[in-house]
Amino acid sequence: MRNCFRRLIAPLILLIPLTISAQQQNPWADTGINGLSIRFNQVRPTMCAWEFRNDSVRTLAVFNFRVEDFNAERRVPEHSTGLIPTPLNSGQEFGGESGFSAAANCKSVRLIVRSIQWQ
Repeated sequence: MRNCFRRLIAPLILLIPLTISAQQQNPWADTGINGLSIRFNQVRPTMCAWEFRNDSVRTLAVFNFRVEDFNAERRVPEHSTGLIPTPLNSGQEFGGESGFSAAANCKSVRLIVRSIQWQ
């Protein structure tokens, strides 16, 4: 009986970390701008981070955007701007917690394109 119980527990212990990791990594989504994808990640309950990926064959030379969100800590709407600091070649990604984040729930973050240029 004990051996049977151990055989059942061991696979469950291995599956739990894999399931958590898969839920933390959101899939890439189309931005509606041909060749540009975005991925949001809720890194903490009150912190959202996002990153961009260039799916185009061209280089993304300029990408400037406005961020509208609802600050989860202070419970007020906020607005800010962001940009990709260097050109993004085909297949490259930029952003994440060290690049783009807001004290918000990812569902409240809205990105508005201010300017975009491809090379």
